[in-house]
Amino acid sequence: MADHATLRGKIILLLESNDDARDFITQFLTRQGATVLARSTAKEALAAIPPHSPSVVLLGIGLSDLDRLKLLRDIRALGSKNGWAIPVIAIAGFSRSVGRTTAIAAGFRRQLEKPFLPAELLEAINEVLS
Repeated sequence: MADHATLRGKIILLLESNDDARDFITQFLTRQGATVLARSTAKEALAAIPPHSPSVVLLGIGLSDLDRLKLLRDIRALGSKNGWAIPVIAIAGFSRSVGRTTAIAAGFRRQLEKPFLPAELLEAINEVLS
C-alpha cells in the first residue's frame, strides 16, 4: 500500500451515488492523508466547491453522459469564477464508459473505469495534481 501521507493537505471532492463505493473510496483516500468531501448528489457537490476549494474532483455519479458533461461545465465555471482550475477525474461504470479519449476531449483530466484498483485511483489523482 502507498505511503499514508501521499495526499496530506489535499481536499478531494468525491461525487459518487453508490454508497458502498463512496464509503470505500472515502476510507482509502482518508488513509492516504486527504480530506474527503463525500457527496451523493450533483447539487451537494456543487455547493461544496466554493467554501472548500477542492484540489481535485472525482466524478463517479451514475449520470448520463450529457448530464455528466453539464456538471463538468458547472464545476469548471465555479472554479473559473473563483480564480482556480479544478482537475476533474471521471469514474465510469463499466456500462457507462465513454472512453478515455472522449472523456479527455470533454474536459476531464482522467477517466477511471470501474472496477479499478486503489493504486490506480491514487496514481490518477497524483497525475492530475502534478
